[in-house]
Amino acid sequence: MSDLVNIEDAKALKRMGLPLYMPVEHRQFARESTKLWCRLWDDLAKFCGRMLDYEKDPTERKPKDLDSFAEENGQRRQGAARSRQPAQGQA
Repeated sequence: MSDLVNIEDAKALKRMGLPLYMPVEHRQFARESTKLWCRLWDDLAKFCGRMLDYEKDPTERKPKDLDSFAEENGQRRQGAARSRQPAQGQA
């Protein structure tokens, strides 16, 4: 890390609205963490796409569709098999 800020770092700091005198560190990420982040962003994009589809017409979508989405991604929707039970003191 250097006490001097180069011009590229200063431009980036200015775009972010940060003080130009902040120290900047340049690091490289491990390949495994990069792959993890890529998978995470891919899943987020799929999820957002599904949410936009649902937002267009929520009456078309059924809870079963959520289960199929979870199965595609190797997960099980939380609480899918749970039955609703009334809270204590309520009938």
